[in-house]
Amino acid sequence: MTPPLLSLRLGTPDDGSQPGELTQRRAYDIVTERWGAGWNAPLVMTVRGADEAGPRDLAAALEDDPEVRLVDEPRPSEDGEVAIVTATPHSAPQDEAVTELVERIRDDTGPATLAASGGEVLVGGPTAVVIDLAEVIGERLPWGVLAVVGAGMLLFAMFRAPLIALKAALMTPLSIGVSFGVVTAVFQWGWGIELLGLDKSVPIVSAVPMLLFAVLFGLSMDYEVFLLSAIRESYDGGNDAHRAMVSGIGSTARVITCATIIMAVVFFSFSTVPDTLVKMAGIGLATAVVIDATLIRMVLVPRADDPARGPGVVAAPQPPARARTRPPTRARPRGLNRGPGG
Repeated sequence: MTPPLLSLRLGTPDDGSQPGELTQRRAYDIVTERWGAGWNAPLVMTVRGADEAGPRDLAAALEDDPEVRLVDEPRPSEDGEVAIVTATPHSAPQDEAVTELVERIRDDTGPATLAASGGEVLVGGPTAVVIDLAEVIGERLPWGVLAVVGAGMLLFAMFRAPLIALKAALMTPLSIGVSFGVVTAVFQWGWGIELLGLDKSVPIVSAVPMLLFAVLFGLSMDYEVFLLSAIRESYDGGNDAHRAMVSGIGSTARVITCATIIMAVVFFSFSTVPDTLVKMAGIGLATAVVIDATLIRMVLVPRADDPARGPGVVAAPQPPARARTRPPTRARPRGLNRGPGG
C-alpha cells in the first residue's frame, strides 16, 4: 500500500475537480467548453530590464511553444520600464503540462529570449503561485519530518530506553507511509475516486502531507506511550518481562481498539465534505489510524520489544532507588477482624 507514495505529485486541484453542484465547478465547465481548459490557468508574466523589443520577442517565442494556446500583445507600463505578457496554455491549471510550461519559461524560454537585452521574466498569476507553493513545501517537507521524528526521542526521557524511542520513531513512518500511499492511489491514480464524488484524478494538495504527518505522529505516539506505560506498570508490579508484555497488551487492547473505531469513523466522515482537501485529510487520517493501532502498535511494537529478541522497555536500566519490588503489606490489627459482638 506504500509504493504509490513514490509517484506522489504535489499541487492544488482546480475547480474542475469540485462536485458538479457547486457554482465554481459549473463556471469552470462553461469556460472549458467554450474557450478551453487553459483559460482557467492564465500565466501573467512581467518583463523588466529589457529594451522595447524584449517583450515582443518573448511573446513570439511563447507562440511557438506547443503548450501555449494564446499570447496577448505585450502591455508596457507608462514609463516603459516593465511590460506584462499574458499567455494562455492548452491544459488545465492542475495538469503537469502547465507546471512544465512554467518551468520552461523560467529556465529556458525567458533567459534565452531576453539574454541580448539583459532583461528578465517573472512568471506570476494564480497558477504559478500554486506551483511555487507545492515546490517550497516539497523542499521543506523532509526537514519537517525530521523535526517531528526527532521529537519522538522524548520517549527516551520517559522510559530511559533509547531503543524504544528509536523503534517508535522508525515504526511510526510505516503507518504514515501507508496513509500517503492510499491517498495517492485514490486521488492521484483515481482508484475508487467516483465513490468520493469526484469524476477525475487530482494532484495531492500541497498542505496535506505536512498536515497528515504532524497529526498522525502525535496520535501514534499517544498509542505508543499508552501501551508501553501499561507494560512497564505490569513489570514494575512484579511480573516477568513476558507476562508484563502480555498483561500490558491485554489491558490496553480494548481501549485502543474502541478509540481507533471512533476516530476512523469520524475521519472517514470527512470524505462526505465537498472540499477535496478535507476528503484527502479524512481518508489519510482514517487509514493511518487503523493501520497504526492494529498492525503497528498491537503486532510490530510488541514483537520488537519482546525481551527474547533484545532489550526493550522492560529491559531498560533503572536506578537502584526504583528497584522493582512490591510494597510491603501491613498486618491488619486483630480487632478489625472481629464481628460486632467480638
